Amino acid sequence: MGQTVTTPLTLTLDHWTDVKTRAHNLSVEVRKGPWQTFCSSEWPSFGVGWPPEGTFNLSLISAVKRIIFQASGGHPDQVPYIIVWEDLVQNPTPWVRPWTTGAETVTVAVAAKPKVPPPDKPVPAPSAPTKIYPEIDDGSLLLDYPPPPYPQPASHARPPQVSPPADSRTASETGPAAGTRSRRGRSPGGEGAGFDSATALPLRAYGPAPAPGELVPLQYWPFSSADMYNWKTNHSSFSENPSGLTGLLESLMFSHQPTWDDCQQLLQVLFTTEERERILLEARKNVPGPDGAPTNLPNLIDAAFPLIRPDWDYNSAEVRQYPMTQEAKEGIRPHIQRLLQQGILIHCQSPWNTPLLPVRKPGTNDYRPVQDLREVNKRVLDIHPTVPNPYNLLSSLPPERSWYTVLDLKDAFFCLRLHPSSQLLFAFEWRDPDGGHTGQLTWTRLPQGFKNSPTLFDEALHRDLAPFRARNPQISLLQYVDDLLLAASTWELCLNGTKELLKELGELGYRVSAKKAQLCCPEVTYLGYTLREGKRWLTEARKKTVMQIPTPTTPRQVREFLGTAGFCRLWIPGFATLAAPLYPLTKDKVPFTWKEEHQKAFEKIKAALLTAPALTLPDLTKTFTLYVDERAGIARGVLTQALGPWKRPVAYLSKKLDPVASGWPSCLKAIAAVALLVKDADKLTLGQHVTIIAPHALESIVRQPPDRWMTNSRMTHYQSLLLTDRITFAPPAILNPATLLPEADDSTPVHRCADILAEETGVRTDLTDQPWPGVPSWYTDGSSFVVEGKRKAGAAVVDGKQVLWASSLPEGTSAQKAELLALIQALRLAEGKAVNIYTDSRYAFATAHIHGAIYRQRGLLTSAGKDIKNKEEILALLEAIHLPKKLAIVHCPGHQKGTDPVTRGNQMADQTAKQAAHGTTVLIEEIRNHPPEPPEHTHKGCALTEDGQIVLPAKEGQDYVKSELFYPFSSHPPPISPLLLP
Repeated sequence: MGQTVTTPLTLTLDHWTDVKTRAHNLSVEVRKGPWQTFCSSEWPSFGVGWPPEGTFNLSLISAVKRIIFQASGGHPDQVPYIIVWEDLVQNPTPWVRPWTTGAETVTVAVAAKPKVPPPDKPVPAPSAPTKIYPEIDDGSLLLDYPPPPYPQPASHARPPQVSPPADSRTASETGPAAGTRSRRGRSPGGEGAGFDSATALPLRAYGPAPAPGELVPLQYWPFSSADMYNWKTNHSSFSENPSGLTGLLESLMFSHQPTWDDCQQLLQVLFTTEERERILLEARKNVPGPDGAPTNLPNLIDAAFPLIRPDWDYNSAEVRQYPMTQEAKEGIRPHIQRLLQQGILIHCQSPWNTPLLPVRKPGTNDYRPVQDLREVNKRVLDIHPTVPNPYNLLSSLPPERSWYTVLDLKDAFFCLRLHPSSQLLFAFEWRDPDGGHTGQLTWTRLPQGFKNSPTLFDEALHRDLAPFRARNPQISLLQYVDDLLLAASTWELCLNGTKELLKELGELGYRVSAKKAQLCCPEVTYLGYTLREGKRWLTEARKKTVMQIPTPTTPRQVREFLGTAGFCRLWIPGFATLAAPLYPLTKDKVPFTWKEEHQKAFEKIKAALLTAPALTLPDLTKTFTLYVDERAGIARGVLTQALGPWKRPVAYLSKKLDPVASGWPSCLKAIAAVALLVKDADKLTLGQHVTIIAPHALESIVRQPPDRWMTNSRMTHYQSLLLTDRITFAPPAILNPATLLPEADDSTPVHRCADILAEETGVRTDLTDQPWPGVPSWYTDGSSFVVEGKRKAGAAVVDGKQVLWASSLPEGTSAQKAELLALIQALRLAEGKAVNIYTDSRYAFATAHIHGAIYRQRGLLTSAGKDIKNKEEILALLEAIHLPKKLAIVHCPGHQKGTDPVTRGNQMADQTAKQAAHGTTVLIEEIRNHPPEPPEHTHKGCALTEDGQIVLPAKEGQDYVKSELFYPFSSHPPPISPLLLP
């Protein structure tokens, strides 16, 4: 039928990340290719009955494990794989547990194409039942043989399992679910032997988890042909054993939640025509009436037990009405009656129901009805939002148009009619005995609270006002849902435009709130901003809202504060820097501890709001200049436009760099900062030309970025964003503390970025990957493998002729870690020497040459902010790499055949490491070439001068001086001053 087959093997491959994590916890490593090969090819050849599609049968797994672990003729390379497979059954994950509960073997859930049964045990074809899918011309193709997997050979069958008596079941095992396939015990000889034990739900839940007591949104998922065949062949007919099929249907109704079509399909497949007619007739005879007794009224019977497909919506939102006080009900009753008189609300009967909430208006005793449409919003498809972004809406307003009119449309959404087919979605319960109504009401106009209402209304109003915009090009008209801003250059143009706009709105059927209108004013308030003379300020109400926020005590309150203050971040220079201490407290899983540094950041943000400057409106006829700086992983910038000789700020921008970019050198962090702020500035500049000034020569680095620090995708992103015609890089600038803006300087840059990057890329400046001539060569290797379920590891350092150092490592050490430890030990042994060190590990080689410096800059953190693997070993490597006097770390191919010195040395290191892994564990300590203890000196037999000094010959005196220089901290220094004689 074109459907895919789900088997234990494919199930593990689909959850391969969980399998690898399980293997890592068991200190073994598995790969997807060998996993699939062993399961489908190797283990079936052992002759224990292992199916190619895999199994979660613990007895079969144990049989395969015994063969793999044989002392002679075993398979050591397969040990990790059978260990992980066994652990998946013994400690099942949520996706394995349904396949192991109460089942002997786990098999397919959906069949795509039947397989021919094995020749040693043919399966007779059953009689053809009634066709399930009428459109299939020949349905017998699905019924020639049962779907896979096929029964195992009789010689390997498990002994029959004795099912417990019915009265011994626990409470959790009784009820409708006790008859489902996952709960019903089976035996090889009983019904259902060897067949499907997975659950395929025709209706599956989707979306977020519902609140307790609420319905789950469901999505249709049909039965498979394998399910139908298994249920048909593994149960007796209804005439022979009515209880068997009745129990099956009860379990299906409970666990599968079938639809009407699925129920009809079950009736056609599992029952004969006579049985179906008898079932339907008896069911309709027992439909209860209003008094509880069986009724003969056809309308009640058809409503309770229909014979034709009913138009039910199993995804409807059914939420009970919240309790409402009498005061609140009396407060919203006038509004409900008014809306009923206007035809905006009508009576209805709907399967949908959402609660009504009375909300009191601030400072009054007046209530207004607000409907909770969250459940409806979950079930309705999203449409692409076209509502403009308030962040950049004012960017299209020319600064010279400084006379404004602000209009607010009253009950704007009620201006759009709702289609009758959609009206039942928004029904709510309303009881008004005095008004003679008890039942449901719904909206005939676009309701408030519906997630798509702003977009639908914004598009409709924009179409209605398109002729007005075309007739008045000298006037700017901005629209944000139902809030309108009209701007003109003179008072006369503003007045005439306002009159024409009000007339246009009246003819279209819109109503304007006279209380909120601001007509022909030089200063207005719009979307939380104060507009005057082409500039915008934060309103006092907005500042007051932020200032009244109390000290947060929970992560949610910190997020609310940052969200509210973030609306004003355009007016706060370095907002991200000020808010940086608060960001870690926004995580719910982190312990919440409010410290002094958090209180200071909280107060600094509030203080910055009180001194928020005025920002000029963007003038799209002029170019923009973006000054960028980066400090402590935070990008800060000021977007300006020139006004004569001055630079007027348009916006203050700031953003935190991601963990990867935060670990780069300063020159590369500047590029990341520019890219972040350019994207934010584009919301205000609307694609106009921007000149970038930063304290680095960035353009050359963007054109030829170092490949060791950033990925190709990141390089491409930065180049496509910054190397365009509308972006110009100005000469580097230095910061002027007086104005907090960079000031252009014609002097040369403080440094060359290319040189800085070259210095910061390497761990050691003279480290090379080519061998030094005339220098001894050492070879390192690490080995890690599994023996009898335990991971053994070892490391070695050789010079091609003899072993310099070898040791076993603690159990569970990975191969990468062993390679690092071998290289570290070689570097410590080579302290003060010149040496070439060969390694066949790309990981160790790249860490020493490339990644070591990057890890150090990044703080040994991954892009997710977590510690990197082998952190302690990498730190030790970065320290030990400076010990040799002259060093070359060279990569050589591993496991090669040849007679050249490098190949033989690598082979020797590899063999030595494997041998060392079987030895005793030796804790690695720092090994240095300590010289012998200095000799002790006495006065016996020495000639003395008149002042008591010892007279030494020239040679002995030189040796003495050398001993003093080499061992200045000796515990037995000779208390004499030598006198050297020729």
